[in-house]
Amino acid sequence: MNVFRRALRAAWPGLLFALLWAGFFNVVAAQDWAPKPLHIIVAFGAGSADTAARLLAEGLRQHFGLTAIVENHPGAGQNVGAALLSRAKPDGATIMVTAPGPLVINEFLYSKLEFDPRSFVPITLLTTDPLVFAVNSKSPYKTLKDFIDAAKQQPGRFTYASAGAGATSHMMSAALFRMAGVEVTHIPYKGGAEAAYALIAGQVDFLASSPVSAVPQIQSGVFRPLAVSAKSGAAILPGIAPAAIAGVPGYDYATWLAVVGPPQLPAGVATAIANAVETVFKEQKLRDTLSTYGSQYEGGGQKRLADWIRDERVRWKAAVEASGATAQ
Repeated sequence: MNVFRRALRAAWPGLLFALLWAGFFNVVAAQDWAPKPLHIIVAFGAGSADTAARLLAEGLRQHFGLTAIVENHPGAGQNVGAALLSRAKPDGATIMVTAPGPLVINEFLYSKLEFDPRSFVPITLLTTDPLVFAVNSKSPYKTLKDFIDAAKQQPGRFTYASAGAGATSHMMSAALFRMAGVEVTHIPYKGGAEAAYALIAGQVDFLASSPVSAVPQIQSGVFRPLAVSAKSGAAILPGIAPAAIAGVPGYDYATWLAVVGPPQLPAGVATAIANAVETVFKEQKLRDTLSTYGSQYEGGGQKRLADWIRDERVRWKAAVEASGATAQ
């Protein structure tokens, strides 16, 4: 013990200097965070999916005078965009808006990745986006429980569509049916539009869809919604019960968007960016815009996102295992 105390006493000045210097660096880095321009990598294609990133870019321009450029880099389950971020300098000039894939799913789905999913620096949770489970309006099943009960009586008789093997709609459906204890056959399609058409045409019995895609079909009487995936429900579908209440107790899945930085981004810079994001989305009109796409703004900063990623990694690992999906 005496040896330990003498060693600690001898090392203390150096440790204190290191701690002070690290704190100083973070403060200076945060104060100096004013990239020109700021590059926002979006790991999927242009369209409604990247609305939150474009709202963020415009808000940063209006509030802080920042030039923020949204750069879409889709491909390989969002791995292309994530690989780019992994090689970016940790200077606060490059961030990424991403769905769960690169952070909590792809390490269980792909045999090899060009980046370490756990190396990215959490900045803040952006949105949560539940899916809606639906059948064709001509289906005899009025509730999720009805469908589950029928699937129990006729194992393997029913089918469900997804936007592709390994897509979140695939894994969320697979997790739903595993938790319900039923066997329903997966039919993958090339994207959400093809999967939706398959349900419209009666080629499949069940579909998990984003609310913004499903709502027009629901309003026109083509789809019958049975439940939403998240326990919190979906604001865009206020009358639709969560799956946990509608027939599968304990079920609670949603896709989401998060803002992350490259490996070794200083904590002070990450905090400054998180605060800027929070400032932008304090505007109710932006939150209202998100809600029209079925998204809910979350925020919460670094710690909340770090905790969220930790918990979601466990949840999505189970979903990947339930789906049996793999990717190269």
